Amino acid sequence: MKLKKIRLFGILKRIDFKSFYEIKKTFNLPIFHFLTKSKLFQIDENIKVIKIKNYFYVYAFNTILNLHEIISVLKKEVNISSKLHIKIKYINTKLIENIDKSLLEKYNNFKTMKLDLNNIEPFLDNLKYKYFPDLRLINVDIQNYIDTRIWLQNSIFNTNSKKRLPIDKNYIFREMNNSCFLKDYCYILYFDEKPIGYGQIIMDNKKYYLVNFGIIEEYRHMGFGYIFLCKIIDNIILKKQIKTLYLNVDNDNIPAINLYKKLGFIEVCNNIELKL
Repeated sequence: MKLKKIRLFGILKRIDFKSFYEIKKTFNLPIFHFLTKSKLFQIDENIKVIKIKNYFYVYAFNTILNLHEIISVLKKEVNISSKLHIKIKYINTKLIENIDKSLLEKYNNFKTMKLDLNNIEPFLDNLKYKYFPDLRLINVDIQNYIDTRIWLQNSIFNTNSKKRLPIDKNYIFREMNNSCFLKDYCYILYFDEKPIGYGQIIMDNKKYYLVNFGIIEEYRHMGFGYIFLCKIIDNIILKKQIKTLYLNVDNDNIPAINLYKKLGFIEVCNNIELKL
């Protein structure tokens, strides 16, 4: 496996430029950085690379992606004392994860999925709702539910195999001041007046994402996650603002992936983020 350098100004009038420009958009890279600070490489027709400083953006389509080989080739393009950051998007591609993840400072492998809300009917008539009359969705102003939000999120994600750092009030205040935050799209699920689930929608790069979605451990495997997501989607549809809903999910979280597929989410691409 070898990197072949592509000269940007040598391909401005060719189809190659269009393909690299599409990759730039896929990774949301600033046009200024792409035109002035990037180096372009090609491993083969189906694996292309954009390098900006020590960051590599790799796009693979309809191929086999060998992580060990990719890391080895990219390492040669950075200063030996520098950190190596790699972001990969792969579609219709077989991934070979033959690396020692314990040697990596960071490693995430996740799937991006989306749901088109234009052509689906609300789930309000779903029979599963009738089995749990004590389940109640509240669309909250999170400023009035800060303690509940903190307790829920820390409870939900500190029982997973990939634990998150606990959040606190400072985290919530920073979040509310972030441009991604949408105050009208925060949801708490109650069962018999007890909060058992949390989820919210944010806007990132002009796309709406479901984030921080989950049910506390003692109420999992009872169908509540399915009903909770149905109710959130119903609320979004009724507001008539969001046309497409996206989410990211770990590729090893098979139950969650199956839940999203059941509700009509389709795969957009797979993603790897690693740092060493």
